[in-house]
Amino acid sequence: MPISTTITECTNDGSNMRLYYNISGDCATPVYVEHVGIVGDLQITDTSDENQLMRRGSLGTIKTFNPGDEDVSVSGTQIVDGNYQGFLVINSARKGNSAVDFLILTGPLTEVNSVGYRGKWWNFERSISGPAEGEQEASFNLKPAACSDCAVRAVKIAVANTAADWDTSVFSG
Repeated sequence: MPISTTITECTNDGSNMRLYYNISGDCATPVYVEHVGIVGDLQITDTSDENQLMRRGSLGTIKTFNPGDEDVSVSGTQIVDGNYQGFLVINSARKGNSAVDFLILTGPLTEVNSVGYRGKWWNFERSISGPAEGEQEASFNLKPAACSDCAVRAVKIAVANTAADWDTSVFSG
């Protein structure tokens, strides 16, 4: 699909973001299940290191930079339910267990042009909040797993229900 100079997602509601997990397939043939217990905000953080290039002499009056490694994470809150698979899967992605294959998208898996990340992640946050009023919530913070057989990478939905690898550095206008 060619890119457009017209905005087509004028009403792209934040609640459209989705988190899926894959526990019955493998990296090549994932079987994603939507985590329906996400509450509150869901956030993808994607920042690059700023590698400063040092210059001496007359060209050294303005700092210059090259992009370094990307730091990607997915954070949010989920319901606390010790019997719900989604809650248990996120909490299991910790030391002593195995990284889990997650897919995070800006829209449903069925929505063409949704973008995000997929691969195996560790969860580094499992705090539970019990407010005086309202429901309990558990925080999570997913980060790409090192030495994984399913590396985290950017994906885009070009065909409904298929998360294909996406080279975000290529602009094909």
